[in-house]
Amino acid sequence: MKKYIIILFSAAHPDIKKITNISALILSLLFCAVGLCLLFFSSKVEDSSSASGPVLLVGGIAFLVAGGIRLMIRKRSLIYVPTGSLVKKGSCFFDAGDLSVLGRLLEEKTFDGKAEVLPKKDGGVRMDYMVSQDGNFAAVQLLKYVPYAYEPASSVLHYTGEEASAFVNALRVGRF
Repeated sequence: MKKYIIILFSAAHPDIKKITNISALILSLLFCAVGLCLLFFSSKVEDSSSASGPVLLVGGIAFLVAGGIRLMIRKRSLIYVPTGSLVKKGSCFFDAGDLSVLGRLLEEKTFDGKAEVLPKKDGGVRMDYMVSQDGNFAAVQLLKYVPYAYEPASSVLHYTGEEASAFVNALRVGRF
């Protein structure tokens, strides 16, 4: 069997671009600003018997941490350029015996559900996918489990238009 070295989530496609998510960036900066204000006001509380000082301190730290984490995690988004739709990543698992059938279905682009290949909670085959919210783009790759890791079992397949819509529908229904 061929060894494929491209992993789906690291593969570049010319129609997929990373953009800065402005609303998430603004919200993260707002969290940081609120946290700094709360920290500032916690130091100005003069009544040592009041609980407002420690509450403001803890609240300020919480807002700063939440804002910092949001800045690290949610600052970039993937979009499908032709339609401007957001692209989501995901994975689902299948039995190891389904690898050849699933590979054939993906190669032939037949997503009618007649093959009765059903996702499982965990399995020897993992299918990584990226789909646009509008259903006009999909990318998929199969990986098989070898001890302690999943290795690529297929190349990255890209679908657009009707093929992508059929794949997204099969993914939503949970039957390939």
